[in-house]
Amino acid sequence: MKLVYKASNIRKAEHELGMKFFTAINSLITGFGVEDLYFLWAAGGATEEQFDEEFGKGMEGLLSPIVEAINDAGFLGEKIDITEFKKAMKNPTNLQPEAS
Repeated sequence: MKLVYKASNIRKAEHELGMKFFTAINSLITGFGVEDLYFLWAAGGATEEQFDEEFGKGMEGLLSPIVEAINDAGFLGEKIDITEFKKAMKNPTNLQPEAS
C-alpha cells in the first residue's frame, strides 16, 4: 500500500478523526498508539480495511508506508534511505530513542 500525504487527504482525516497531522507525526518520535497509526494511514488516503489488513502483518507493514510517504512528501527536511529504515525495522530495538 502506498500512502500519499496530500492536503485533501490530511484535511479529511483531521476533520473526521479529530487529530492533527503534525501531532501524529510527532508521536512517531515521542510514543505512538494504534490511533496515531490509523490516523496517519487515513491521512495518507488508506481505508479502514487497508489499515486492518496491514495491521495483521506487524509493525513493519504499518510503519514503512508512513515513513516512506512522509519522506516523499518532504516533511522530514532531508530524505532518508528507506532501504536502511526497513532494515532497522527488522530489529525494532534499533528504533528506540536513546536514554538520556
